[in-house]
Amino acid sequence: MKNKKISISTIAKECNVGVGTVSRYFNNGYVSDQKKELIKKVVEKYNFSPNFAAHSIKRKIQEVYFLIPDLTKSNTFVIKKILKYLQLEFSETMVFVIQTTYNQETYLKYLKK
Repeated sequence: MKNKKISISTIAKECNVGVGTVSRYFNNGYVSDQKKELIKKVVEKYNFSPNFAAHSIKRKIQEVYFLIPDLTKSNTFVIKKILKYLQLEFSETMVFVIQTTYNQETYLKYLKK
C-alpha cells in the first residue's frame, strides 16, 4: 500500500490506540512496550514514515533559520539568549541554528531554501 493514503490516524485506528499515542511513538515519548510493538508492526506493514514537514505546514508552524558564521565560546552566550527568547515568545516556532562560513554565497544558498 502506498504511503500517501496512510496517516497517523490510520495507524492509530488499526492499533486501536489514540493519535497521541502514535505521535508519542514517533517522537520517542512514553508508550508502553506492548503498544510500541503493535505500532511498530503496523508502521512496518504500511512502510509508513511521518512527514514532519507537512505537519509543520498544516499547523502553520513558523521556521526561523539562525545563520551564524562562528560557534565559538565568545558568542555562545548571545546565541543562548536569542534561542531562549525565541523559545519563550514563539512556542510554535522551529528554530534551526546553522553554522556557515564567512562566504556570502553560502548565506544566499540557505536563504533560498
